[in-house]
Amino acid sequence: MSRTRTWEQRVWPLGLLSAAALAALPATPALAAPGLSVTLSSSAHTAPIGGAVTFMAEAANLPAPALYQFWVENPQGQWTDAQNYSTRSTFTLTPAQAGGYVVAVDVMTAAEVAAGDWSQAATTTPAALYVDSTVAVSTPSGPFVKGQNATVTATATNLPNAQYQFWIESPAGTWTGGAYGSASTDTVAMPSAGTYRVVVYAKTPTAPADAAGAVESPVASWSVAAGPGSSVEYLGGKISPTNPIDLAANQPVAVTIVNVDAGGNPIPILGTSPGIFQLPSLSGLSGTAEWEPAGGGVPITTVTIPPAASSATVWLVASQAQVVQSLPPAVRILVVKATRINPTTVDISVTGIPNGAGTDTATWTAQSVLGDFTLTGADGSVSVTGIPATFPLAVSAAGTATYSVVGTFASPQATTLTLNGVSGTFVFPPPSP
Repeated sequence: MSRTRTWEQRVWPLGLLSAAALAALPATPALAAPGLSVTLSSSAHTAPIGGAVTFMAEAANLPAPALYQFWVENPQGQWTDAQNYSTRSTFTLTPAQAGGYVVAVDVMTAAEVAAGDWSQAATTTPAALYVDSTVAVSTPSGPFVKGQNATVTATATNLPNAQYQFWIESPAGTWTGGAYGSASTDTVAMPSAGTYRVVVYAKTPTAPADAAGAVESPVASWSVAAGPGSSVEYLGGKISPTNPIDLAANQPVAVTIVNVDAGGNPIPILGTSPGIFQLPSLSGLSGTAEWEPAGGGVPITTVTIPPAASSATVWLVASQAQVVQSLPPAVRILVVKATRINPTTVDISVTGIPNGAGTDTATWTAQSVLGDFTLTGADGSVSVTGIPATFPLAVSAAGTATYSVVGTFASPQATTLTLNGVSGTFVFPPPSP
């Protein structure tokens, strides 16, 4: 004969039990007797294969001597009556295989057992035992700037059908956790700069949802920058009334574009892509000025800081003598190039994207709606009904992205593409080939 007993979300496969054990089982779900208190503890909640662990039950407010029945769920999810009703309030489990075990206990009086009054049976929260089971968490690859999201991944060993709970600590020291679930990844919002930490708990589906019912990963951490900024410096310091640039007419002066953190400290460009900055103009001053590459050449309006560097040198050349006492920070930009392949297709390339690698959300805006398009990038295609539009765009590890635009184009317009908070402007659609 084979029966199944369901009680407090536990399923007991009674076909595995002996005839004597079957005769002792209640025919209906058990309910805790009023006022009866049962606790279950263990000598350990992790062990190696063959390591004996003792489980101890204690009943309070029982009007007569208690009888205890211990149940064990093995790593395959099968429940067995491991120790039938007796006065023994302890049970020793010597696991023969790796994985997660759950131990539960029923408590009744001898008279209730003899009468088969199973409605008086009481239990408590089960106890978990993990044998050679572990969980590890991998932090996301960066670097990151505040405002981005990151994904952390947990991996459980010797714990099939694991449920995971992620706890994230913010830079302010606040821990936030979610519910247990089968997902082994978690998306972390990072609104602030600083250090984030993560710890993951993993358990079997029937184990209690607390620290004692799970295995815990080591704490892992990663850093989030306030975001790349920049300043224009001269003679190793910020341009100011005490550190002015005295420009002679048509005489180049070397200045440095420095990538800085929120505190103004020089830091390397985040990510592996070059930092492309729009150089500030000498607005409000008489005369004109041009910027040239450090080695000379055609005047430029942008400067590229190489990957892993924190600065680049350019030449400032003014058409007439003047004194410069301040220059605003250079503005990081994207360099967007659009090439028309045929009347209905445009290829677009983007460089200078901070924090390359992955899929980022791009926003494309214009002064008015341009029409309906299909955009195709490395991560697939998306239909766009006019712009402004927001769509996913795959970014390479080098901080570049390419995609094609197919549609019926209206008149050319000034257009802005924004990725990771950095923008670049271009004309779309470009002239016909």
